[in-house]
Amino acid sequence: MTRGSLVLRLLAVGIDAVTLSLSVLAAYWVRFDTGVFSSVPEQALDLYLGLAVMTGVVGAAILYQKDRMRPTAVVFSTEVCIKIVQAVTLTFLVVLVLNFWLRGYVLVREIESVSRLVLGVAWGLAILGMIAWRAAFNLVLRRLRRRGRGLRKVLIVGADRSGRAFYNAIRRKPHLGYAPVGVLEDRAEQSVTDPQVRIIGKVADLQDVIARHRIDEVIVTSHYAASDQIAELIGIGEKAGISISILPGSVELVMAHTWLHDVAGFPIVTMEKGRLTSWGHVAKRGLDLVVLCPFVVVMLPALVLLVIAVGFAIRLDSPGPIIFRQQRMGKGGRAFHMYKFRSMRNDAEALKQDLQEENEADGPLFKIRDDPRVTRVGRWLRRYSIDELPQLINVLRGDMSLVGPRPPLAQEVELYEAWQKKRLDVSPGLVGLPQVSGRSDLTFEEVIKLDLYYIENWSLALDIKILAQAVPVVVRGRGAY
Repeated sequence: MTRGSLVLRLLAVGIDAVTLSLSVLAAYWVRFDTGVFSSVPEQALDLYLGLAVMTGVVGAAILYQKDRMRPTAVVFSTEVCIKIVQAVTLTFLVVLVLNFWLRGYVLVREIESVSRLVLGVAWGLAILGMIAWRAAFNLVLRRLRRRGRGLRKVLIVGADRSGRAFYNAIRRKPHLGYAPVGVLEDRAEQSVTDPQVRIIGKVADLQDVIARHRIDEVIVTSHYAASDQIAELIGIGEKAGISISILPGSVELVMAHTWLHDVAGFPIVTMEKGRLTSWGHVAKRGLDLVVLCPFVVVMLPALVLLVIAVGFAIRLDSPGPIIFRQQRMGKGGRAFHMYKFRSMRNDAEALKQDLQEENEADGPLFKIRDDPRVTRVGRWLRRYSIDELPQLINVLRGDMSLVGPRPPLAQEVELYEAWQKKRLDVSPGLVGLPQVSGRSDLTFEEVIKLDLYYIENWSLALDIKILAQAVPVVVRGRGAY
């Protein structure tokens, strides 16, 4: 752990302790001084001052224990919120037990039970307070990191596909808290196909590179992790006092549900089946209908007016049909016709071949930020995703779902690698995890990995979360072209 990381961790623990203590005192004020609840004889404040201190100390210890193995513990996320709820709940359970055993001895002289209502209110205030301060702190931290402050210097050992992808990912996203210094690779530098990956030495140079660049963490790719060198690499990291992490090379292993267990002294990693079973597909379809049908009924007048206005704008802007129909690949590779408001010239497909050299996307995708085929009205429709609105028909018909991977073209699927075809295991969606995580700014590999993560970790709660996140993303109109 770096000095900066340690300072952040200790700062987080201190603020957690203060937040927990203040939540108890605030709950005392709400219970006895505001008149919100029924009038009861007021208890002595001394009892709750001791309880506040105990809650802060116990909670800080529990939260530090939950965060200590996580280098990004101060980063705000859904996972952090869940851990906060778990830790605060455990804190108040421990405090309840301690209060029972210590009452009359430590907190106050006389035996007196604390109000269960105060503890309940304090529990809720603690969760809200801790989520609020961590969310605010995260905004500040992300801005500092984008300016190059507080980044962990990372060295990657191995320039295979996973190593290169990881290097480029953290290089483009400094808000995650990592600064890639370079890559160690024993192969010739010219054999590394990605010119953006910086090769700074051989694997044997690890100790010197760590000292010279003051490396905070070393990431070892699966190729070197499986070699005889891994013990030596770990030993060098231990001597330097830095952590050594392993980057799996198998995308299937990364995306699958895994758990580690011991068999006869050997560590075994078990990959479980994803959550989207046959019943999961039924539940997902049910969510589509429960959300979409009331929405269409309530918003029908507004939708009709919007369709009429958009239709007039498209026809006035350029000749051609209002609705664009295109064959896409659905669940299991089944072809279907997807509908969109036309946002390009009527001869867009014919012009595509002439623009191949200007393609800015990687993999089988075709995207140009300032595509000359896009009309004036079409550019506005795309920015706010209004061109996708007719796909509600596809959702009602069952060709698509509200949430899922975006439906690819048949020629794109032909270029997929075997592991990428798992993307077709579910119904395509109106919006997916990549669309709320960067939209067109993501690489093809990042899109695929996010889609596979979604498939392996599907839940109704995840679908609802993605739908909720899609609203501000669409309103801001960022990353769409």
